[in-house]
Amino acid sequence: MDKSWITKSRLTQDYRIGVKGFLDFAFGKIKADMLKCQCQRCCLAKFKSRVEIEGDLMCHGFLCTYTNWDLHGEDLEDTQQAFSLDHQPNVDQSDSSTFIDSSTFNLLADIFPSMKSDPPNMDSDPPNIDQHVHLYFGKWLKRRIEKNDKRFI
Repeated sequence: MDKSWITKSRLTQDYRIGVKGFLDFAFGKIKADMLKCQCQRCCLAKFKSRVEIEGDLMCHGFLCTYTNWDLHGEDLEDTQQAFSLDHQPNVDQSDSSTFIDSSTFNLLADIFPSMKSDPPNMDSDPPNIDQHVHLYFGKWLKRRIEKNDKRFI
């Protein structure tokens, strides 16, 4: 499918035809009344109707980085950039890019003081986020109660 219209001016006939073609494709593949809007303002974060999406695409433009329409029914085989999942590059575990460097970890530790002082080991189990959330909000609620905040009693 030709996607060259995505980068063209919204005033061109090619762009208008491309938008109509995309909407026909997306709403034809996915039988739904609302889909994620791929305009530059919504950035695939909001569900909208066909009419709303068309208006946004004409007003704000198509998200130019969204060239594989996998969220709108396009199969990987349909794209020219299809690849085999069997041929993933090997990642060297000794490579420093696979770990969080110390400056990044220090920044995160400043933001989240309840974190461990050591950088995470990628071989260990991931931290339990629920425990961190309950611990944080439990301490927060306890402080509110100790301050005799009437909203929480």
